[in-house]
Amino acid sequence: MVLGPGACKYLCKKARINDTAGAEKKRRLAQVKYDKWVVQQNHETDVKRKKCCEASSAKLAAVVPHVMPDEIMKMHVIEVDLQIWWHRQFDAEVPAAKHLKGKWVGKEGYFDSCHS
Repeated sequence: MVLGPGACKYLCKKARINDTAGAEKKRRLAQVKYDKWVVQQNHETDVKRKKCCEASSAKLAAVVPHVMPDEIMKMHVIEVDLQIWWHRQFDAEVPAAKHLKGKWVGKEGYFDSCHS
């Protein structure tokens, strides 16, 4: 599509009006400001994620593995889940805690996976 001389003149006139009004410059500055804000928000989110990851790593590092059935039966569900997560670090064949439904099934499944 080729523009005629009248259309070119009209577009040049509109471009000059926009340039003198400073609308494009304002839009660019607003976009730069918004982009900086997005980057700052992403950095804050990354810091929060890193803290959470470090906290969970520290929690897993503090876990003492238990594989004896009498020890496992005395544990609460949260402690069993921690044990499962600890074992999953080293053995991917240990089923995830979400696949072991219920307290007793989880303990039996955990015990079976540790001794298989």
